[in-house]
Amino acid sequence: MKMTDVYPSKWIKADDLGEDDVQLKIAGVEMEELTNENGKKDNKPACSFVGQSKKLILSKTNWTRIAQQHGDDSDMWIGKTITLYAEPEAKSDSGYAARVKVPKPKA
Repeated sequence: MKMTDVYPSKWIKADDLGEDDVQLKIAGVEMEELTNENGKKDNKPACSFVGQSKKLILSKTNWTRIAQQHGDDSDMWIGKTITLYAEPEAKSDSGYAARVKVPKPKA
């Protein structure tokens, strides 16, 4: 038995991505109320995806990376595709964070 089976999360985490890049089509962005381990509540933007039950909490880094590709207005992101990957990150419990990949500039 795995902890993720016993305590499933509704949020995309780096562990969900594995070693491969994952392309997802954005269904929408909404504010979600989150509660941290100290019981403090905070509102954060969360991105939902077509055909996926889990959402991605949008850190400032991930918001910026999507905005670089599709503009800063999240209403305009619907139907656009982004690529997620697991990036080494000290702030995450697993040591990795789910990140939006910025495409390489075209030559």
